[in-house]
Amino acid sequence: MYTPDRGGASHIVGERTRKCRWAKNLAYVYQVDSLLWRERPVLAEEVRIRMDGVAAWRTWLERVQRQAEVLFPDPASPGVTEAHRVVRAELAGQEVEVPSPAVIHAGIRLFLNEL
Repeated sequence: MYTPDRGGASHIVGERTRKCRWAKNLAYVYQVDSLLWRERPVLAEEVRIRMDGVAAWRTWLERVQRQAEVLFPDPASPGVTEAHRVVRAELAGQEVEVPSPAVIHAGIRLFLNEL
């Protein structure tokens, strides 16, 4: 029976995959937030109301906010760089300006801070 070595290469690959997935998810959060920024306060209030009614959702949101602090602490962090790469790939060929990593970081922070 194979048991992965938690301190070995499989752990490193798993950690990198998890970080890339977080970056991709937050790249999509940035894209949605950039489309709905005018409605952000109203949407954030609605999310807070709904999450207050379900303890598991509140726990999930707290985990997301903690994880964002680890992976996206500043515009130069690897998570933001990866999110920028995802957004750039999504917008390729659309003849639109690709937001800088600093703009993506700021958008994600604004969104999370509203919640």
